[in-house]
Amino acid sequence: MGGGGRALMSAATPRRRPAGGGAIDVVAWAMHSRAFVGAAGSAGRHVPSQTEGCSMPAFHPRARVMTAAVAALAVLALGAGSSLGVAGVAAASPPPCVGSHLSARIVDWQGAVGSRIADVQLVNTSFSPCSIRNFPQVRLVNGHGTTLIGGPAASTTGAAHVLAALGFLKTEVEDSNYCGAAPTKPSTLEFVLPGSQGRVVAIPVSATDDTGVPPCFGTPGSAGHISMHAWHA
Repeated sequence: MGGGGRALMSAATPRRRPAGGGAIDVVAWAMHSRAFVGAAGSAGRHVPSQTEGCSMPAFHPRARVMTAAVAALAVLALGAGSSLGVAGVAAASPPPCVGSHLSARIVDWQGAVGSRIADVQLVNTSFSPCSIRNFPQVRLVNGHGTTLIGGPAASTTGAAHVLAALGFLKTEVEDSNYCGAAPTKPSTLEFVLPGSQGRVVAIPVSATDDTGVPPCFGTPGSAGHISMHAWHA
């Protein structure tokens, strides 16, 4: 078989796509595929070459379409590589949620021995995603916003959750041992976010609800306790 036949067989042998999946490898694979498509689509159809004593395969119209598709895939792969980063750099996370773009609601209160547990839903009311950390400061407050039981300061290192636009998360809040004066209704929960991100006052179960105020099991004026679970879907 002549040299031209061997070249055609070599060009017409498809190469497997590289397993690495990198943008540079994909382009190299696409370039080889272009040679394969050109050779396979024009086998047996030769036109005179401008180079004396040589001939080259004609580029069949269907092969042109296939080659253009392969080239487009290579460009897309390059774009994906640049957006994700060849070194695997992750995309930036959304900005922190702010209290003015959030709404919380107490779905209900459940009673336990000496404590009360609230099921709470938090909604991102904006049209952009944001991130919120676990364990903001949580407080049980009365109808005037006065703190009845306060929890620890908001965490600045808790795991962050991405809260989708108009999406929601849930949590459970437990309080116990309120030994103060009878509070003004309704009682509800307030979440204080880290730094200057603001706060969110939950919508109470009703305008007269005080089921979230736990009984006193200590001496009058003794401190109560309040805590929350991590945010979850």
